[in-house]
Formats: sequence, structure tokens, C-alpha cells
Amino acid sequence: MSAMHRPPARRGFSRAFGAIVLTGLTALITLASFDPRGGTEIAAVSALPHYAARAARTCDNCHADPTGWHNPELSLRKCNLSCSTCHVNPTGGGMRTVAGRYYGQATLPLWFPSHRPAKDANRQFSALRIAKTRRNRLPDPAFGKPLGGSAPLAYEEERYNGLRADPLFQLGLDTRYAFWFAGATLFFPMQFDIHAALHPYKHLTIYSTSGFLAKSKGYAATFGRPTPFMVKDLFVMLHQLPYMSYVRVGNFLPPFGTYLDDHTVATRRDFGLHSGLLQSRVSGIELGLAPNYPYLNVAVFRPNRQDAFRGDDPDNDGNPPFFGVDGWGGAIAAGWRDLGWQLGVSAMLRRRGLEDGGDSEAVALSWGFNPWYYSDWLPLVYLGELAYGRKQRPVVTSKQSYGHMASFHQLRALVHNGVDLLVRYEFADPDFEIRDDHYHRLALGGDLILLPGFSIHGEFRMQFNAGADAVTTHDAVLYFRGWY
Repeated sequence: MSAMHRPPARRGFSRAFGAIVLTGLTALITLASFDPRGGTEIAAVSALPHYAARAARTCDNCHADPTGWHNPELSLRKCNLSCSTCHVNPTGGGMRTVAGRYYGQATLPLWFPSHRPAKDANRQFSALRIAKTRRNRLPDPAFGKPLGGSAPLAYEEERYNGLRADPLFQLGLDTRYAFWFAGATLFFPMQFDIHAALHPYKHLTIYSTSGFLAKSKGYAATFGRPTPFMVKDLFVMLHQLPYMSYVRVGNFLPPFGTYLDDHTVATRRDFGLHSGLLQSRVSGIELGLAPNYPYLNVAVFRPNRQDAFRGDDPDNDGNPPFFGVDGWGGAIAAGWRDLGWQLGVSAMLRRRGLEDGGDSEAVALSWGFNPWYYSDWLPLVYLGELAYGRKQRPVVTSKQSYGHMASFHQLRALVHNGVDLLVRYEFADPDFEIRDDHYHRLALGGDLILLPGFSIHGEFRMQFNAGADAVTTHDAVLYFRGWY
């Protein structure tokens, strides 16, 4: 996904007028869903880091095979295994770049892909042979070109099978509708997010994700809120800079650890990084870079209030302020994502009043291994993480803070393009000072990515709680997911 220089686009009144209209449209989408009181939700945009780890096996996962193409110098390359390759949000989740849209149509689906990467040409049912003429199955929700033309680091149009590579305006959609089996069967709208990105100038993008604040109690609880549709992420970003660097200002999740799609995993949930909660968002400035293999993300921010699931608000209906609470925080994530392996470290701290959740510190070690890169007979991806933190106690005791930890090990097996199996083991100890509050959890399941933009996810989970009288619990979730 390296970029080459292109001639500047023509300028004219019609293009300028279009930019003004689209700027207004993005502003209306954002303001219509803005509520400074905040709110809560049950799920947010998925981020699937095993896709990035797996994609290194073949270049034409993400773009057309670069025949006759000259590899540019490092500062102008776009190839990396970080989130910014496939997502407009550089730390993952939400709207997809042209590379992410290409990957979603060519590599992921079981049926009716636009085409297959060269190494996956035989991973296709014989009854559904790919037509000689490659074509995308979904309309591309991207329009126009930025004023002044594209930057040298912009994606190149001719390498993405007709998809708009560097659009002036883009829309996206993520939806999930879930059945949750936990004693009783519940059906609820897990996610309905709309993404909008305005790219008026080659180095500038204004981005927002807004959506319904879904609740597992069902439709009435979701749509009965005074403002069920809210802004989740909102930032202005300078990007397409050398070494895949960027700077953004606004509301976002701080960069820490592995951004899994399951927000209930303790490495996310217990560290205030539940992607389905507005309380996890911070307001600040972040900068980062990802030239090929190394990556670095640094953020300084104003923290938000801690979620209240364990307090006197079990439904977490509290309204966190949109721009956070008094205090400050910071986060850093750095590491190396190579073709067959990856290793990263993260650190984060928050300083805020006790009534808002108190002070906290955390560190994490993340790793991954992609044996499929070394052997075509091993379509596996393994990811793992160990996170440790300290939190201030909500009440004054002899010990003012306590330690906690969480870890996960996840193995994905792609038995066929579109059939992705999952095994995940988790361990968490929420409070080192409390005896037998730790637990182990095993998840078995997978994804059927049936069509471009549509998949079915199923997962069965067993939680083994500590203590002689502890009860082993289990639940299952089945959801239908659409993205665009």
C-alpha cells in the first residue's frame, strides 16, 4: 500500500462549493447527535487485530498485486500491520480506509468476493467460481477528491479495483443485532453506528462516529432514552505525513493494549477501555507513526468519569460529560509488528477526583504470532496480552490503592476464507486484596463471513470462578453483523 506521486487535481468553483456543502452535512450529522450530558451503550465499533496480523501472508490482501511498481523510500511507504492501514481512526475501529474496504470484499467473504488474493485462489467453492472480470459487490460510499489533489502518501486509485482511494467525503455503517443466551434469551440492537469523514485538504480529515446507545434490555431500553443517538468519537486529524505519522485532537479511546472486538475481555473492561461506553472516551491530543514494522502512539488527555456498573447505577445509565472531568492523563503504546510476529508495550495513567473514579496507573505487554506467514499449512493467528494496574479505592481504608491484573490468549484458525474459528482463554484478578475474586474464562466460537459486508458470529463462554462455593457460569451470544 505504498504511495506514489500524482499530479495535483484541478481546482474550480464546483469543487469548492461541493466541499462547503459536504462540510455542512458532516457538521449536521455531528451536531444532531451531540449531547453534552453523555450516555452509555452496550457495544461499539469492532476492531479485529487478528486481521492485521494475518494480512502479512500476501500483499494483495489489501491492494492489487503491484506488478511493475517501484518500492518507495521508507518515509513514503504505507505498508504496515497497524490499525491505520485499514481504519481512518489510526488506533482502530470504525470507518475503513480503501485498503480496509478492499480487504473486506476480496479476502474475507465466503461467497461472492470481488476476487481472491493469489495465494487464496483455491480457497473458493467450486460452485462459485470468480468471474474473470473483477468487480466489487458493494457500492463504494466515498465521493469526490480533496481540494489541491492528493498527498504523496495518499492511497492510489488504480490499485483498489475501482474503489475511491482518497475521497473528499466518506460514509460508513456498522450494525450488530444480538441474541444473548444467559438463563433467558434476550434480543437487542447491539450496535448501530454511522461514520462520517470529511477530507477537504490532502493532510486534513474531520471524523465522527455517532450511534445508538444500545442496551441489552432490548429495544425499549435503547430507544426510550431522551437522547438514544449520540456522538462517540469526534476528532480533527492531520495525516498522510511521512512515516505514516499523524496528529489528532478530539474525543477518542486512549492507545493502550490490544483493541479486541469483545469489549467484555478484562484487559479492556477492567482498565477503563470498554469500547461500548462513552466513559472510556477521553478528550485530548494524540500523535503517532507506523513506518512498516515499528509503531508509536502517544496521547495526553482529559479523562472521563469511571463507569458505574459496580456502583449504585447497575445499568450504567449515568451521563458522563462529553469533554471529560477535571484531571489529566496520558498513554503511550510502542512496539514492532513484523510479518510473522509482533511485540508491544503500553502504559497509561489517569489523575482525577475520587468521586469520578480516582487515580489509576496501568502497564501492558502484548504479543502475537502468525505461523501462516511461514507455512501455507498453518492458517493460524495467536494473540496474547498481560496487563497490570493499580486503582485508587473509592473509600478511605488503610490501603489507599489496590492492584489488579488481566490476561488473554486467543487463537484464530481460518479453515476457509469466510470460516474463522476462535478459542480464547482469559484470566482476571480484579483486586489483589480480596480473596478468591479471580476467575478463568474460556470462549469457543467463530465467524461465518458469508458475504461482503455481512457475517454471523457465535460464541459460547464458560467462566470458572474461584472459591470452594463458587459457581461456574456460562452464556452464549449470537449476532448478525453488517458493515459498509
